[in-house]
Amino acid sequence: MDRWLVAGIMAAAWLGMGPGWAHALEAGAESVENYSGCGCASGNLSYTNNQAKKFIDKIDNWHTRKFWYKDGNAWNSDLVEDELGVGGTDYLYGDQVHILFVSGHGGVSGTGRYYGYLCKSSNFNHCSYNTSQTYLGEQAGQTYATHPGKLRFLILSTCHSVEKDKAPDQWGPVFWRGKNFLYVMGYTGTSADSWTTDEVGEDFARKAAGSGWTLKQAWFWAIEDWWVNDTGAVISRGATQDEAIDHRDHMKLGTAPDGHDPWWVAWAWHSG
Repeated sequence: MDRWLVAGIMAAAWLGMGPGWAHALEAGAESVENYSGCGCASGNLSYTNNQAKKFIDKIDNWHTRKFWYKDGNAWNSDLVEDELGVGGTDYLYGDQVHILFVSGHGGVSGTGRYYGYLCKSSNFNHCSYNTSQTYLGEQAGQTYATHPGKLRFLILSTCHSVEKDKAPDQWGPVFWRGKNFLYVMGYTGTSADSWTTDEVGEDFARKAAGSGWTLKQAWFWAIEDWWVNDTGAVISRGATQDEAIDHRDHMKLGTAPDGHDPWWVAWAWHSG
């Protein structure tokens, strides 16, 4: 689908700062294999579009597919806050679904800032976005909440998306900006672009949406592979240490935002 057709329609750390679904979630996916085709030099990939397609096709059995954009139609701006004035389009795309699956390149800075790599768009002429630009799941009254955000669950099937040594720095500030934003799933270290891992998104959707597993169970099961040895990681948040740990271990796709301030985060990792 061309983007122009829809653009007009649409451990714990202290941070000082399937089953019968009552309501179907809205789901989206974005992925890039052909980086050279959108003027970016990140290096082409081979199986990321498969991952995203299999995810959205599977979760569509229980929830509502809103979009899957790939290659030149998968924009970095979709994860960038629209009210920052830099060309972000998150309120139309990345923050207008409840669960988002992203597959492509990823990196982390020395200070713990996550960098995601999709494609340029006419309004955001950059080959990456970073977590200083992401305001996801904002509720009314929060900063940049003219367009409140829906996103609750983010899956980043990229390298370095939930680093075990930097996860609070990566995601603590993002949780703080959006009370609807609850959970991130990804990888610590590198993740393989392999024919044996192209079913990761599908496997997650089958267990989290189809069988009612917790997000942690479903993600750690999905990243297990007989050939590669990736390390999956998850992070969640809570008003207290106990609540953050409980959310990390027991949150499911049916969990709704509770409006609590995310004073704590809890994260975990698992080698596949």
